[in-house]
Amino acid sequence: MWRHYAAPITGLLFVLVLQAMRHLRVCQWHGRRTGRFIVWAMVVLCIAFAPLHRGKVKGWNLDRARILARLQEGDDRHLIVVRYWPSYSPHAEWVYNEAIIDSAKVVRAREIDAAYNRQLLEYFKDRRVWLLEPDAPVPRLTPYVIGSSP
Repeated sequence: MWRHYAAPITGLLFVLVLQAMRHLRVCQWHGRRTGRFIVWAMVVLCIAFAPLHRGKVKGWNLDRARILARLQEGDDRHLIVVRYWPSYSPHAEWVYNEAIIDSAKVVRAREIDAAYNRQLLEYFKDRRVWLLEPDAPVPRLTPYVIGSSP
């Protein structure tokens, strides 16, 4: 689930949560008013755990942008051969090129098979070639070895 899909109903969700907290606030248990304590405990816990959740937010798109920025710093032109693992998610796409590919400083292409890879390397023979494995725990960018296979 991407956060921006939920954005249109976020206001409605806040209204529903606040209304639920208003009703919970007047709850009693064995004649004791415990609702107020429960509501405050929920607020305190949400505030306490927010930094923990925030620290774990890490997107593949940030890794992709970091790698692209690093390669665009110098004067070299690059070809990145992307090797997806079987656990690849189609929602985390790394092959994303500029409109005019031949003049782009960095070009990304999927690794398919040996014949395709040879054609790709021949076409972009004037570039430094890298192998990118985005599905590794930390995306790996290493020099591409001709003949290496998935």
